[in-house]
Amino acid sequence: MMLSIESVKKQANLLKTFLNEKHSNISHSSCLQAIAKINGYKDWNTMQSMLDHQEEINDMSYDNNPKSYVHDVADRLHELESYVYELANQVDKIQSKVDEHDPYILMQQGIDPWNPPD
Repeated sequence: MMLSIESVKKQANLLKTFLNEKHSNISHSSCLQAIAKINGYKDWNTMQSMLDHQEEINDMSYDNNPKSYVHDVADRLHELESYVYELANQVDKIQSKVDEHDPYILMQQGIDPWNPPD
């Protein structure tokens, strides 16, 4: 059974009704905590976060339309490629700056930059 936040809240309401009939007044938040523990989560906040993330992933399925999904993946790969290219340019700029200052760094280390040791 696929859990959703809505189904978990319904479970908590059923648990609250049951416990209130058998015992004393139990809060809804206590029931949410209990449902989270029953389902193997640390607490309600953790479970809610995981279910939200799961729903986001399910929303990305594009109603099982592979073309939409493939198009989105291609777009994301293109964005990633652009990002990597930009990072490579930044690394090149940094390396140029390091190369500019190499003689100074070597001199600070007591090495003649124009006659380095073997």
